[in-house]
Amino acid sequence: MRILMLSRSLPWPLNRGEKLRVYHILKELSRSHEVTLVCSLFTKEDRRGIEAIQQHCASLHTVPRLLRPRTLVALDSVLMFRTYHLAKFYSPGYRKLVKSLLSTDAYDVVWVHFVDMLAHLPHPAANKPLVVLDSHNDEEAMWSHLAETGDWTMQAFSRYNLWKLRRFQRGALRQIDVLLAVSDAHATLMRDRVSASCQVWVMPNGVDIDHIRPVTTDPRDRSNVVLFCAGMDVFMNV
Repeated sequence: MRILMLSRSLPWPLNRGEKLRVYHILKELSRSHEVTLVCSLFTKEDRRGIEAIQQHCASLHTVPRLLRPRTLVALDSVLMFRTYHLAKFYSPGYRKLVKSLLSTDAYDVVWVHFVDMLAHLPHPAANKPLVVLDSHNDEEAMWSHLAETGDWTMQAFSRYNLWKLRRFQRGALRQIDVLLAVSDAHATLMRDRVSASCQVWVMPNGVDIDHIRPVTTDPRDRSNVVLFCAGMDVFMNV
């Protein structure tokens, strides 16, 4: 099959959960299918990773972007009436590129990483390819949690963002044919959000427990151990 994959960023280096998931899905799909990857480039480090990713793609298309501070993204989100992640990742140039690829090439599947990236799809045609949404996170659960546990500014922002997210999903989720949820609870929620014809499957984030193990499991060992949790610029990890 010919697959057009849409990613927020280049899945390299493998130092974030979303990059790990995108990379390994891309790597496995490319073994049997022809995959075209579209992604944004935010940093010089991203550019240095192009060669590592090209070996897994039939073609790679990148859109240069500026990496903005979180406060500016939040302000844009409020002023432009967009969800936080739409304000952070939406790009007219990205959408134009996707529209051009879909109009000039025939794809069997469009694989979209994260719900906000659905905004880059043009209005569906009668002969549109199958659209798969890999949701990566339970966005509603994340913003609902912040709306209850953050300080008063975060609670207000999160409630407003949650309302915008649900409003955006009502339109965007009509485009998809398959949704990949990260848990059974997430799948149950999303079945109420998608059309009756959309299939919802559970594909949790995996961890290689044979490779990633604690340095020691002996409680008598008092040596210092550094625990890496995850990226600290992701709300749910802090």
